[in-house]
Amino acid sequence: MNTKTRYFLIYIFLFVLSLTSFAQDFSQADSLFKENKFLEASIEYARTSFYSKDVVLKQEASYRRALCYRYMGESNRALTELQRINLFRASSDFRVKVIYESVLNSFIIKDYNGVKLLVNKLRFYEKDYSKIKNVLPTYIMSLNALREWDSAKKEYLAYVNTLSVSQKVKDRYLLELDNIYAKKNIPKEYSAKTASNWSRFIPGAGHIYTGRITEGLFAFTMCAGFALSGAYMIYYQYYFTGYVLGIGLWYKSYMGGIRRSSYLANRKNIESLNQFNKKCVNLFIDMNAH
Repeated sequence: MNTKTRYFLIYIFLFVLSLTSFAQDFSQADSLFKENKFLEASIEYARTSFYSKDVVLKQEASYRRALCYRYMGESNRALTELQRINLFRASSDFRVKVIYESVLNSFIIKDYNGVKLLVNKLRFYEKDYSKIKNVLPTYIMSLNALREWDSAKKEYLAYVNTLSVSQKVKDRYLLELDNIYAKKNIPKEYSAKTASNWSRFIPGAGHIYTGRITEGLFAFTMCAGFALSGAYMIYYQYYFTGYVLGIGLWYKSYMGGIRRSSYLANRKNIESLNQFNKKCVNLFIDMNAH
């Protein structure tokens, strides 16, 4: 055996040995992941990425590490890890997989503008609509959250037109879609600032603005009661009691009412949006049941 052949065989042996070592490391990390030991698995994936010189393997390790972070409830860290992946050098299937995961994590942390940017990035890389349509439900929910109703409906219409169903079924979906996005069914947006300002001038008015009529009347009665009782006791020279039990409690209920009305406005917006999105999700489920 000549020297060149021997060195060549040694190189092949070491190369195969290194691949086997990394495969074993990946196998260990995957095993930990399946056991729901996400922290330990993320460390194993990081070790594989650190020691490997294979770009494809490093990028796959970053993707799987991001999965660990999401399951650990750390979507921000997952997004940071996914951003390390060079999508330009990635294969089409892997690129789609990474963007899907990025969209999901952005949606979880309510970064709806981030979802829009990622879907636009996906459309830049991929012209095959079948690779884009799977992320559309999340995209449409994000557009709803941003109150971009026309854009959301447009995306939904495009999705319906790609379904492999009869025209009669499509027409039924389109009719239901028109009903969902009808102006009368669009969730009303309540301003937290308006609610707090109403309660600032008239205690309880902000509660009534958000639809909490009974609570608003109670808040007004309570504030008025504390104010009158404080004034009554001060009038009869019970200054300390009048200040502490009257004016003090009135001030707390008054300021608390302002904060409460602002909270109710935000809560009302979330509840109405969730109910609206539920209708959209149910329609998606119905479409994909065929």
